[in-house]
Parts: sequence; C-alpha cells; structure tokens
Amino acid sequence: MDISLFLAQLIGLYSVVVGLSMLMERKMLMGIFQEIFSTRALSYVMGVLMLVMGLLLVLTHTVWQGTLSIVITVISWFVLVEAIIFLFFSQKILAKALIALNNTKIYYAISIVYLVLGVYLVYSGFGL
Repeated sequence: MDISLFLAQLIGLYSVVVGLSMLMERKMLMGIFQEIFSTRALSYVMGVLMLVMGLLLVLTHTVWQGTLSIVITVISWFVLVEAIIFLFFSQKILAKALIALNNTKIYYAISIVYLVLGVYLVYSGFGL
C-alpha cells in the first residue's frame, strides 16, 4: 500500500473521530485541555509524544507532489511544530492558547476543520 494512502486513512479516521468528539463533548474536552495546558509535566509529555509522531510523519512522508500528499505533508509538519511548542513554550503562552480555544467560535471552527479534513482524507485514502 502506498504510504500516502495509508497515512490518509490513518490521519483521516483519527481526524473524523476527534472532530466529532470535539463537536459533541466541548465541556469535557475543555476540562481536559485545561489540565494539559496548566500542568507543565502533562504538556511536556504531550509534547514528547507529539514529537515522536511528528518526526515519524515528517521522516516517512515529505512529498510535495499531488494534493493528497501535500495535505499529509503539511499536517506532518504541523504536528512537529505543535510538538515543539508544547516542549519549549512557557505555561503563560500555553495559557493564552487555552484562552483562545475557550472562545466557542474558535473551538467549533477547529472542530469543523478536523472533521472536514478527516472526511477529505478518508474519502481520498479509501478511494470512495
């Protein structure tokens, strides 16, 4: 199986599930985000896990040809950059990100982006 198709399926299904959970469980997830963003140990562990995932994605898939491959490559780099933010940024900066995420318009916009991106990747990855 082509790595782009596999990653489209994997990231697509992940994004659909996360997007739906964000739409249906805002209050619960905001509590979880608040714990992660306010506890340095949790945000550091999250950053380390995301760093591993980001490096795996970037090292296995940096392809700048074809729409699907470019979308996956951009997502890969985004995960890597987000991991670095979790590892190196202070709690004050992370708290500001949480304040922005607490805005319902921003929160639901992110949820919709996850869902739409996931549907596109699932559609492309499974050849529907």
